Amino acid sequence: MNHEVADVCQQWELAAIYLQRVLFSVMHFTMRFVVLMEAMFILVVKERWSQMTIHIVKLI
Repeated sequence: MNHEVADVCQQWELAAIYLQRVLFSVMHFTMRFVVLMEAMFILVVKERWSQMTIHIVKLI
């Protein structure tokens, strides 16, 4: 009985460690993805802004 309980506890500990690693990986990936998206967004906005500025300058 005690041996089975110990096995189950060990399995739960392993599962917890595995879950923590998975969560950490997902969070790490998400953070990198968000940073990448922000960089892309900034580049697109800068590109649009420069095009608009050129257009306005041409109008003037």
